Amino acid sequence: MEIPSLTIPYAKNKARNVRNLEKQLESRIESLEDKINANPDDGTDAEHQEYEPLKTELCRIYEEKADGSILSSK
Repeated sequence: MEIPSLTIPYAKNKARNVRNLEKQLESRIESLEDKINANPDDGTDAEHQEYEPLKTELCRIYEEKADGSILSSK
């Protein structure tokens, strides 16, 4: 009976951390998109370099969620 008392809080904490990371990534990506769209001719190379890894990380989170949904539906 000790295992559920350890694994449930761990899983909740892990899910909470992923949700927080997802929110942070979404807000940062949105602000970068606003900067890039506001000044398309400006030197936005730094914004583009920051934008791509953030977008990749967010896509990875979405893919993990989709994989979990597919797995639980089987």
